[in-house]
Amino acid sequence: MLKISKPNNKDFYYLSYRQAIGDYGQLSTNFTRGINIHRYRGSGYAATTHLQTLSDGGVFNDDVNGITVQQIARNGNTATVQVSFGCAATAPQVSVAPVALALRSGQSVNFSVSVTNQDSTSCGSGSYAIDYEGYLPGSVTPAEQILNAGQTGNATLQADAGGALEGSYPVDVIVTALNADDPNLAHTTGSATVIVDGTPPNVPAGLTASVDKQGRVNLSWQASTDALSGLAGYTVYRDGAIIANVTNTGFTDSNTTSGTVYSYSAGASDAAGSTKSGGGGNNGRGKK
Repeated sequence: MLKISKPNNKDFYYLSYRQAIGDYGQLSTNFTRGINIHRYRGSGYAATTHLQTLSDGGVFNDDVNGITVQQIARNGNTATVQVSFGCAATAPQVSVAPVALALRSGQSVNFSVSVTNQDSTSCGSGSYAIDYEGYLPGSVTPAEQILNAGQTGNATLQADAGGALEGSYPVDVIVTALNADDPNLAHTTGSATVIVDGTPPNVPAGLTASVDKQGRVNLSWQASTDALSGLAGYTVYRDGAIIANVTNTGFTDSNTTSGTVYSYSAGASDAAGSTKSGGGGNNGRGKK
């Protein structure tokens, strides 16, 4: 018995040559005249399917997996078979990164797209069309690539928010293998999400300032929230000028001058780039 794994899935073929002897004395001549080819798809006899029995010179072909089985000769006890492995076509692999990007209405964003030819090395080059599909206007550049087996090509997906309302919009990249013989292997989809968010996060509340023994001004505030695209970070202002961008809810200002009074405020930004700066109610004062 000979087992042959199929490269495109977990199935395999097994080949057997049987004779009507012993427990198989009543075996039909349909199974004893040559090599029997079975497909095995799991565990147990029920998962086995008899596909074909070969005669001398007979051939079994699996074009999708690039497997050819030919019976060369047989006698009462043995059979000679030749197994060849040609081109095993496989659906291309597609990825889109990052999985999500946020922007404001009227802006556009770019995603990185990678397409990998996963055919076996015995296959020739593959030609792939790369198309965009989604509610938002968009395109992919380049729109077609030719890749050798195992080769990865890169493209750029651009999506334009235009006048879209706030919300999450799926964007898909459809890759079509133009020279695929098997329709099941022709199309592969990569997906990402565009988040349109024009509402800034709430102003950081509860800003306080204290001076430590080294004369540094320690600032702290309550965390802001952003329901749609998520909070990206905070901007710290001193006397109206930016002095730091941070991701936590505190900052220490070490660049101070003794006897000088400073006015501080904090603003919050979301992943779409919208910013909300602190007002008078969020001011803190420190003295050194």
